[in-house]
Amino acid sequence: MFRNYIITAARTLWKNRLFSLVNILGLSVGLAIALVIYLFVSAELSYDKFHVHGDQIYRVLRIGNINGEKYLIGVTSPPYATALETDFPSSVTSAVRVMTSDGQVTYQNHSFREENLFLADANFFEFFSFPLAKGDPATVLSTPNSVVISPEIAKKYFGDADPVGKTLRVDNQYDFTVTGVTAPNNLRSHLNFDMVASLAMFADADWYSNWWNNNLYTYVQIATPTAAAQVEAQLGAFIDKYLGDDFANFGSRIDVTLQPLSEVYFQNDVRYDSVLHGDRGAVMIFAAIALFILMIACINYMNLSTARAGRRAREIGVRKTLGANPGTLIVQFLTESFLVALLAMVIAIAAVELLLPVFNTEFALDLQLPLTDPHMQLLLGAVLLIVTLAAGSYPALMLSSFRPVRVLKGRSPRLAHTIFLRKGLVVFQFAISVVLIIATLLVGRQLDFLRNK
Repeated sequence: MFRNYIITAARTLWKNRLFSLVNILGLSVGLAIALVIYLFVSAELSYDKFHVHGDQIYRVLRIGNINGEKYLIGVTSPPYATALETDFPSSVTSAVRVMTSDGQVTYQNHSFREENLFLADANFFEFFSFPLAKGDPATVLSTPNSVVISPEIAKKYFGDADPVGKTLRVDNQYDFTVTGVTAPNNLRSHLNFDMVASLAMFADADWYSNWWNNNLYTYVQIATPTAAAQVEAQLGAFIDKYLGDDFANFGSRIDVTLQPLSEVYFQNDVRYDSVLHGDRGAVMIFAAIALFILMIACINYMNLSTARAGRRAREIGVRKTLGANPGTLIVQFLTESFLVALLAMVIAIAAVELLLPVFNTEFALDLQLPLTDPHMQLLLGAVLLIVTLAAGSYPALMLSSFRPVRVLKGRSPRLAHTIFLRKGLVVFQFAISVVLIIATLLVGRQLDFLRNK
């Protein structure tokens, strides 16, 4: 039975191929744009979600106060990590310090300025879940002069040779031996590094033990939300223990708070914070735009289908006279909508695959369309079903309601209610278009941000 529906629907679409082509292209453009936006929104929302203990990780922030106005400060000093582990042994299970930096990196006759050169504690790759292609997470940064590099850096300096054991010179002053290479991945993190060197290289420096030399980020792992709340409540006493005398001398104080890892990427109002950030508001605007574009595409299909209702009236009258019931006709028209949506989906996927590299290059992104991913397949199937029902339900119900006797006598079907609906849909489309224009102006700023991120 379903095979007959498909064959009949295909014949109808081919018979009206110009009309079908307009519908298919209209839907495919809407689906392609919505799909690209979905990939971007999904990528933005995936930041820092891959860490095994991500829900237990917090970043330590300081709270400044100028004329009664409080503000957050991203950097802390090196002693914070050790003191937090010492003072909260039952709650803080681990801590790691990360310093963002840059430097002129040299190997033989290769010398480049590297902007994403990090310094971190030896447990960095145990604390965070960045995968390694070479090296053991537990020991890869255990020596003071060790450095872990990305595959891109390895290729850049060493070509196809094994980089492990080779020495990179930084700023013509520090020598670091390559002890590991991160695995190629599409993981997204606010810690956007190309190289991670051992912070222990500077353990003897004066600033390393200075509470007021705030030049790095401190992360702690706390087992439970309850324990985190207990630590948070005691941070006032904690900071007074180490800096209380200084506060009294200065006549002002600095407080401390915990920032969940899940909030770091989108909280971009933190001062002295050079890690990667996104704009949650802009991401939500993008998501709304994708939804609106899909709605406009579906409304276009509905309008075009109902506008042609009169041309199909005699066909429907004959079918009903021959015994077709409304349910059968509804299924037939929905099958036509399904075929249109399916063809539009195929074209949209092909267009996205073709244009995604251009989009990635333009905005320095790494979006991919994982068609083999079960979640993506489920999403595409759900969108196909929703578009079929959203775009095809009303035309199917309206067309199946025609009275055969009236139609076969040559009288036009009563379509006043459809005209009213079409006018309403056109007004709705216009309203959505106005919203999209406003949203586009806002999104323009986000695109500039992406180009320079």
